Amino acid sequence: MTMLADQNKPRPFWQHIAIGIALLVLAALLSRFDVSIVNAADPAEWPGDLKRLFALSELFAHTFGIVLIIFGIWHLSPDRRKFIPRLIACAFFPSVTAQIIKLCVARHRPTTFLDDSLVPQWPGSTDVTWLGAGSDVAMNVQYATQSFPSAHAAIVCGMAIGLSFVYPHGRKLFFAVAVIAAIQRVIFFAHWPSDVAVGASLGFLIAGGLVQDWGIGSLCGRFENRKRDSTELHVLDNSPRIGSEQSRRSAA
Repeated sequence: MTMLADQNKPRPFWQHIAIGIALLVLAALLSRFDVSIVNAADPAEWPGDLKRLFALSELFAHTFGIVLIIFGIWHLSPDRRKFIPRLIACAFFPSVTAQIIKLCVARHRPTTFLDDSLVPQWPGSTDVTWLGAGSDVAMNVQYATQSFPSAHAAIVCGMAIGLSFVYPHGRKLFFAVAVIAAIQRVIFFAHWPSDVAVGASLGFLIAGGLVQDWGIGSLCGRFENRKRDSTELHVLDNSPRIGSEQSRRSAA
């Protein structure tokens, strides 16, 4: 158990901050090319299996997918059940932050921006606009105008960081899935590329702090260490009994 705990050493928080800031800069650059990128990324002509791969990847950025992952860890990795609260936090807090931002700003999703008949547009409709700035902006605060930022990208990046903490050797796989799921949000017209970059930044900045040994991460660490210590004490308590039982059998 001690060896397992020693492996769960996160990357320094400054690395998560650096990646988060880089993603925000990338979002600012991508915002100038959002429309052209979405038009060029249309998967209509893609091979069916490749399109299906990206479509299925959304599951890993969805609440239902997170539940399946937690369920799998609970049944397949009993020794890692203690990390489940931290994993839930890594997915929950970036998602909630993204949803709160969605309630404060409005931006048309690509699917409505590219079809004038679905939702009336205001000038510069790919821009992020503060709600309350005008009645034409606040007219329809629903799915169609909640493009910024991508909560799916925030969830999948936060979960990738959390899973990398629990299973360090799977880090490359987890982030590969995160990248595929993030691209899926763009090619299926759910988000602009800049939305996805900002959502991913939230995942890195928030989940990156949750795997550190302070704040909520510290509380999770206490729970994890308590579970580990209780298991180690149980093993120590049972060891003399096993030894004495074997001695009695040998003497007999």
